[in-house]
Amino acid sequence: MPHTRVAAGEGGRSVTSSQDPQNWNKRLTADEILAVMYECVDEVNAQLPSKMRLAKARDTVLVGEGGALDSLTLITFLVAVEDAIANRSGVLLGILDLLVLTEDGPFRTMGSLAGMISERLS
Repeated sequence: MPHTRVAAGEGGRSVTSSQDPQNWNKRLTADEILAVMYECVDEVNAQLPSKMRLAKARDTVLVGEGGALDSLTLITFLVAVEDAIANRSGVLLGILDLLVLTEDGPFRTMGSLAGMISERLS
């Protein structure tokens, strides 16, 4: 039976996990986190053409110059990582919130997004 735990912190969200709740709040090491991310790479790579697949390496570039992921695939990857970490630790990190949902960020309103696009086009 799945267990539910509310993540600590401001705006914490519920996490449903089939993992043992004794592992919740387990502090994952950097290597354990990377291993979880590599599992998510397998999920994303299954959706990508062979020449665009991600390598399982610390220095793999995700986006930007030399990066393999477009914006939609990046979001897919980040959601997979967030879910996998939540299933192992009971904590939902809100990675996407950090990227796009800042108080004064360009994705906050239609107007701020239009302004950012306008700046990039000029």
